[in-house]
Amino acid sequence: MLLSLPQPFATLTQSYFPPNSTTQFVLSHESHSLEYTCPICQHLVELDCSTTSCSHVFCSSCITQWLSHALRCPTCNKDISENSVNKANVQLLSVAQPLAFRVLKRVRVSCPHSVNGCLWEGDYGDLHSHLIDSGVHNTEGLQQQQQNNGGSSPKLSSSATPLSKESIAKTFKEQADDKFGAGSYKEAMELYAGALSAFPQPNLYNNRAAAALMIKDFASCLADCDAAISMDPKYAKAYLRKCKAALEIGKFSVCCLAIEEACKECPDNSELANQCYRYKEIYNQVQLGEKQLTEKDFSGARKTFGSLLRETNCSLIVLSAARAELGLGLTDRALRLTLQVLRTDRGCSEAYSVRGQVLYYVGDFDQATKLMREGLRMDPDDSRSREAFKKMRNVETKLKEARNLVFVRKFADALTKYNETFSVCCNDLPPKSQLNAMLHAERGNVLLRLNMFEECIRDCSIAIYAKDDLVEAWVTKARALQGLDKVEEAQDELTPLMHKWGHGEPKIRAAYESAVFLVKKKNRVDYYKLLNIPSVCSEMEIKKQYKVKALELHPDRWSSAEFTDEQRKEAENKFKDIGNALEVLCDPQRRQLFDEGYDREAIEERIQRAQRAAHHGHGHGHG
Repeated sequence: MLLSLPQPFATLTQSYFPPNSTTQFVLSHESHSLEYTCPICQHLVELDCSTTSCSHVFCSSCITQWLSHALRCPTCNKDISENSVNKANVQLLSVAQPLAFRVLKRVRVSCPHSVNGCLWEGDYGDLHSHLIDSGVHNTEGLQQQQQNNGGSSPKLSSSATPLSKESIAKTFKEQADDKFGAGSYKEAMELYAGALSAFPQPNLYNNRAAAALMIKDFASCLADCDAAISMDPKYAKAYLRKCKAALEIGKFSVCCLAIEEACKECPDNSELANQCYRYKEIYNQVQLGEKQLTEKDFSGARKTFGSLLRETNCSLIVLSAARAELGLGLTDRALRLTLQVLRTDRGCSEAYSVRGQVLYYVGDFDQATKLMREGLRMDPDDSRSREAFKKMRNVETKLKEARNLVFVRKFADALTKYNETFSVCCNDLPPKSQLNAMLHAERGNVLLRLNMFEECIRDCSIAIYAKDDLVEAWVTKARALQGLDKVEEAQDELTPLMHKWGHGEPKIRAAYESAVFLVKKKNRVDYYKLLNIPSVCSEMEIKKQYKVKALELHPDRWSSAEFTDEQRKEAENKFKDIGNALEVLCDPQRRQLFDEGYDREAIEERIQRAQRAAHHGHGHGHG
């Protein structure tokens, strides 16, 4: 049972045929065509029709609008909302049921221009090709058809005006308007062209311009708007459409001139006055943004073009916004903006060049080279892109040479090459770019190998500022601090990173453990210094010196009133320390661990761990 239609669909029509007359032009038997009548608009469905999971057929635009109000089939009331089991509840008939689509194309129809004398009859699939045939529906073509048919048209309506150009154009316009409403803009343009060939009118040019604008054919839109304005200089809609198309392709001066001309021709039109102010403001903002880019005020340019992006998706403005983001080193956002342009215009050479430069700043030289070459292939005269490409290749060459020198451990020569690399790109490399971070981190590693710790720390700090998750820069900086004996500072740098990444980043964990070890080593009691003996002394010498120190630090010697409590406390602590020194240095295993840098607590922990392991192994062997 057919459901009652909501109000928005009561007058919906998108057929080739005039409203309420579909059956007049369908020649096939009802048994053939009935299943292909859209239950929503009551017309023969379009060729790009859709079918539901319950196998009912609808015009695609009809079912799309229906589903925005109700998620049930208009024919059988079945739920056709998307679900996890079947997400393709509405598909194109040509995809879901190819055989049924071929049957639809074989429905026999007559030409909608039969009211004007056209005698064509044929398959529904061939109707559009017939309609856009420029030589069929003009006066001469219709006369030729009638002569070929014996001089009369048996299908000619008595109420129509045979061979009238206005009537032919009107029929074409009705068909084109229906196609436009259905979202078939290319077909609408072809049908508007048929109307214009029969009887040119300003509104027909403007309607075709509207269809061209919808498919982003801005050049055709501008041409049709100019044609409409030349026929009717006071046609406000044509001016507005021309401005919109000019804005989208970056012809900002054309846009301003057109809206000024419109205001002169139609001084009382308030909408034109408002739009005139808007377009002039956009033009001024574009000029400001370009000036900011030239002066390298990237923060200001980012703000300016960001506001313009709320007004238009013009490729030139999107790419200028990408350049501003790139100037700040914000490569992720710049990549998204360039991709946005390339998705809509694969022939935009500047988009390839800008995207290539973004990838260069990311450090992906291979992809950057491919994209920049493609941009130069499309526009060989782009001097800015050519200069950027040459600089990128120079940087890539010097960087490879520097890395090769590091590989063979020629660090002094490598440092020279890294300095040459910076001399090429330092003036235009954004401080926050990944390439800047990578270059400083790599040079910092070379400086570390050359024991140039202060310079290494400076380079690593720059790299971390540019990319705060660059693990190599953090680790290299910590090692440089340790080289300057700033082990506590190194530990302080690594502690928050250990909490943030330590469990998943082995390099950070190893660097942190090394820093903790060095801090403990620095702060431990130096038993050799305490006993005033060399690190290579024998056990006998250790015991002999211990006796000397024990007599010197024995509490009985510090118990008299001539010593303060603080002095007695210090002597007592030292007395305990020389006892620990004797215990550690006279035990070969403990002494070895002490010489390796462990403090007494860590030594005892490792000894106990070794004893437990030996005990476990012994028990396992006899089990």
